[in-house]
Amino acid sequence: MFSIEEFGLDYYIPVSCQEEYKKIANGTLPLEDKIVQLLTLNPGFMVKSPAITDEENFKKLKYKSSVSFIKERISQQKKLEFFSLSFNVKPHMKDITNGLVFPDVADFLTLLHLNIVFSHINKLYSPGAVLRIGSQYNYFRKFSRISQETAIEMHQISLKFNSAAEKLVGTKNLIAIYDVYEAVEPVKKEFYLKVEGAKFDFLNDNNNLSEIRRGAEYYMNFVVDPDYFPNKEAAWNFCMYHALDSAAYKTAVLSMFNTPSGLFERYNELIQVETRFQSGSNLKEHINSIYIAFLPGASTFSFNRLTIKKQCGLWELTTYKKIIQTKAKEVFIKQLSHPFFFEEISNGQSI
Repeated sequence: MFSIEEFGLDYYIPVSCQEEYKKIANGTLPLEDKIVQLLTLNPGFMVKSPAITDEENFKKLKYKSSVSFIKERISQQKKLEFFSLSFNVKPHMKDITNGLVFPDVADFLTLLHLNIVFSHINKLYSPGAVLRIGSQYNYFRKFSRISQETAIEMHQISLKFNSAAEKLVGTKNLIAIYDVYEAVEPVKKEFYLKVEGAKFDFLNDNNNLSEIRRGAEYYMNFVVDPDYFPNKEAAWNFCMYHALDSAAYKTAVLSMFNTPSGLFERYNELIQVETRFQSGSNLKEHINSIYIAFLPGASTFSFNRLTIKKQCGLWELTTYKKIIQTKAKEVFIKQLSHPFFFEEISNGQSI
């Protein structure tokens, strides 16, 4: 067992990959281009997924509008304050996670990457830049079938990961993580009324209802454990309910009023972050949105897979089924009682 910080930054993100951030920061491009390139950079510490083409196309599509938006903020000498709803539990599909739903090194690599990116941006741009992340462990815990105590523990682990990332990178308060469930507390009644109103609107619009069904199909195929339900119809109804609740929740967030402090403070002034490039995402693109690659090289969110460190030193998101096939070794850390990541060993098969 070891501490997260014991091996140092170079263990998680090789020096050659760290140089990729510096190349952009020290280059000759205009400031707004440097910032957008840093936000979307893939420095190469993750094994590149075959499906990454979709992400590259999305980045190209967003690049021009993102540069224009950042340039406008810079011209006004405004602090760049970004907002994202991220971090959730992993699916309960046994071949993907085998119930290992806690945050792992994939989430830690995400926070390391974000701290490095925002460190460089703050050195380039004196008004500064920060990122607020709303973790959704607690809000969607019922769908994930975890207790509130476990959801709170997951959030606390994310805070520990970010604190460790700050120590390794040498940053402070550039990435702030909030529990969404707690963040809506000051406006809970109003927020939940917005959620219920959005559900009603979705159910009365055939186009939106088709989108809900697509979301339910994704949950049905890649998220829920079918053995948990008495029959397929029960599983489908469960997925439909969550897809509806999730879409309504995102709609309610986008219409939030500003709260005195915390995640939603001066919400209308924040730059919305898109971390998904998959088609069918319920969060529609809007004018003041910027794409940020949270875990470069991964084909989807970090919480959808477990993480293995290959013998070549690169990280790869994979499934628990493949981890078992490679006979990879579980690696723990002192602060946690569950695997932090899995390490490929010499007598294991290649993935």
